Amino acid sequence: MLTQHVLAAYMRDGNYERHIRKMCITYKRRHDVFVREATKMFGRKVILHGRGAGLHFVLEFPGGEEQDWLIKQAEKVGVKVYSMIPFWNDRNDCPKNIIFAGYSLLSEQQIREGIALLQSAWFSALP
Repeated sequence: MLTQHVLAAYMRDGNYERHIRKMCITYKRRHDVFVREATKMFGRKVILHGRGAGLHFVLEFPGGEEQDWLIKQAEKVGVKVYSMIPFWNDRNDCPKNIIFAGYSLLSEQQIREGIALLQSAWFSALP
């Protein structure tokens, strides 16, 4: 009951609306940094899916790099990316050359650094 009263006061005073507006601006900036840096660092080696849709991207690798290898290489440089397999009804239908990357908990600088690390981990390691 106390939580509901506090939340109601937070909303009534306009604090909730200000918070949402602030977070939308923050996430838009992070989104734009991710797109700009990924485009610059990865070029045509990666296709970004999900621009403007949420706090993550699906990265597709037209060169055929497989997600298990991509995930392991990212882990070696301290960056976490995720398999897309859990999002498929039939695991066997999931393309092997896509991964999931989120950015909501990262600062703009961390996004820049992370993408640079991924570029070196993925594309410096290729023959």
